[in-house]
Amino acid sequence: MMAKRTKDLIYQGAVEVFSKRGFGDTTMDAIAEQCGVAKGTLYYNFKTKEELFTYVMRRGLSQLTDRLRQALLSTEDPVHKWVRAVESQFRFFEENRAFCHLLVQKIWSADVQGQLSVQEVLSEYFQLLDDQWAAAKARHWIDDRADVQTLSGAFFGMVVIPAARAVLHGGAIDAPERVRTIVKMILRQMKGVSDDELASLGD
Repeated sequence: MMAKRTKDLIYQGAVEVFSKRGFGDTTMDAIAEQCGVAKGTLYYNFKTKEELFTYVMRRGLSQLTDRLRQALLSTEDPVHKWVRAVESQFRFFEENRAFCHLLVQKIWSADVQGQLSVQEVLSEYFQLLDDQWAAAKARHWIDDRADVQTLSGAFFGMVVIPAARAVLHGGAIDAPERVRTIVKMILRQMKGVSDDELASLGD
């Protein structure tokens, strides 16, 4: 129990420091101070900054992917499925604003190196989305010519970039109007979703 609590403290502190300082300017000393643990404790759990950064990214992305999986598998209804998916992602980022900021740094900033590639940290997330879009094609819910990987990438961009902008401007990530806008953009890919259904979302 104590070991888990210590790792939880280290994770939360590391996310905060990596997010604020970037990978290059972050030190293990700064992380230990933020976590409120002794340097020896930090080095006992993680031998290097790269190892800790890898742990932080894997853990955060695993939690984000779990939220998405729960939402996508909670219903077979094609409309509710994607409504819940978008809501789950914005809710996660609202609860984990520092990780949202860190994730964007990892993807776009040359400062964040570490030992983990973007492709690796997001592979499970994108596979989950690819499978869902492929199933939608098989059921003829979307255009048979639609490219699954492009749809998955578009979904990721539509939730991560607005969330990151909200963090930078200090706004609410899971604001209802933001959720409603993204959901409508996604559902326009679905066959049989009427304009009336789109207009009623969030009402």
